Amino acid sequence: ALLRLIQDCAEIGVKAIVFGGDGEATLHPGIYDVVNAGAEAGLDMSMMTNGISMKEGRLKDFLASMTWIKFNICAATPQKYALVMGTTERLYHKAYNNIKKCVEIKKKYNLKITIGIQMLLIHDCVDEIVSFARMGKELGVDYTVIKQCSESDGIKLKLIGNDIEPYLPLFDEAKSYSDDKYSVIVKTKKMQMFKRNYGQCFGCEFLATIDGAGNYQNCGNFYYTKDFHIGNII
Repeated sequence: ALLRLIQDCAEIGVKAIVFGGDGEATLHPGIYDVVNAGAEAGLDMSMMTNGISMKEGRLKDFLASMTWIKFNICAATPQKYALVMGTTERLYHKAYNNIKKCVEIKKKYNLKITIGIQMLLIHDCVDEIVSFARMGKELGVDYTVIKQCSESDGIKLKLIGNDIEPYLPLFDEAKSYSDDKYSVIVKTKKMQMFKRNYGQCFGCEFLATIDGAGNYQNCGNFYYTKDFHIGNII
């Protein structure tokens, strides 16, 4: 179904596909073939991943087929990673080493892919903002993003709230690690939960979503609401 979707997208003029959001894309047994097929069809392919389940023997072609890949790791130490991600410290090391391998492969074969890491900022990880930015530089990724996760469809998260004033010195220190080869991006406007003042959203005209069960919908904020499902690719 995914390979068929890739060909259909290429034929009707879709520009890009990103795998992310609904589960872990790299657990799908066909993900490497699908990404490669997308690139061969002329699509920009990209992915958000936790970086844990990656097949080293297929990484070169996989990375060569993608425009960008972003790793959601959320913490700079094994202990805090285990707390924030709800898993074990062992998986921190696995994710860290896989990111490192991707960077090494990019440099070795001079690949064009952009590699980034991401911290979704909640109360549990604010004390690692600076060390997270430093970790990104040590890993050799192209950028680090520190952002607040979007709440949608009634799902409540442990966000830091609208008052970001106490964290501004940490954000500034984190951004000080930026240079001409590495960027630290802190999305402060997103954290302040500003209210959009337009009356109609046109984003869903350009950014459709498909969940892990194949359901198609136009708005990511209503990802789990069946009333917004238009059809199914399967």
